[in-house]
Amino acid sequence: LTDSGTGALSSEQWAAVMIGDESYAGSPSYRKFEAVVKEIFGYRHVIPTHQGRAAERILFTCAVKEGEVVPNNAHFATTMANIEAQGGK
Repeated sequence: LTDSGTGALSSEQWAAVMIGDESYAGSPSYRKFEAVVKEIFGYRHVIPTHQGRAAERILFTCAVKEGEVVPNNAHFATTMANIEAQGGK
């Protein structure tokens, strides 16, 4: 999955986009999404986000502590900003 655009979608996927209820948590489409994510990944909690950078902010708030190093070849600018906001390097 990416927030950088869409690839080729099947007619069924486009149909789901067109009839989807995007009112987020509590909507019928959210309940279906939540159930499928829990079934596939076994997650107890599901927090949908509108963009990868928003997901990173939630993740790094929970996972990165002051002074910790987050290794990578090259971080995106927003990734680095989220790491640094938590005191990481």
